[in-house]
Amino acid sequence: MNLKEKISTHLKNNLGLYLVLTAIYVAGVVFGALGVGALQPEHQKDLAGFIQKSFTELTTSAPQGTLIDLLWENLKVIVAVYVLGMSIIGMPLIFVILFTRGFVMGFAVGFLVQSRAVQGIFLTLMTILPPSLINIPVLLITSLWAINFSLCLVRGTKGWRGRDLTRQFVTYSGAIVVLALFACFGALLQGYLSPLMLKVVLAYASAQ
Repeated sequence: MNLKEKISTHLKNNLGLYLVLTAIYVAGVVFGALGVGALQPEHQKDLAGFIQKSFTELTTSAPQGTLIDLLWENLKVIVAVYVLGMSIIGMPLIFVILFTRGFVMGFAVGFLVQSRAVQGIFLTLMTILPPSLINIPVLLITSLWAINFSLCLVRGTKGWRGRDLTRQFVTYSGAIVVLALFACFGALLQGYLSPLMLKVVLAYASAQ
């Protein structure tokens, strides 16, 4: 079976779970975006000032410092989901992490669009969207692998042979390592491309 067939089989076997995980993430995004409207005006002003300060730091600080923070943030989530997948009772927390990450994304995008209008849309498309095209699928796939392994543990307690469970663990761990590499690439993209795009958008806005 070639790679294309393996991917096709994987998607076919896990389509239902992918839909559930995607729905949970999207629900987080929606609630995050709605949460922006619940902020009091003074809180919105404080948050706008904080974001402006963050923009300044991103465009003036060395990319290496920002990159380390992003690498740590991405890998921390991957490792947390991986560890939770190795415990049966940790499965619900995977859904919580997924929803929370969606909420943060929705809140960030919602606030940028509400506070900066058209400029907020361009900031979203040029600075948030590119790394998200990697980070979000990596999070969804990591969550799926973790949940599937957790389900393997449930079946394992009902009579699976130890070597079968060991093989599943090795496969699971190998998949997470590959996904962690993709998460690192997402951090690289976010650490180097996003600040560059941010400078372009802000420079264009100041020139108007």
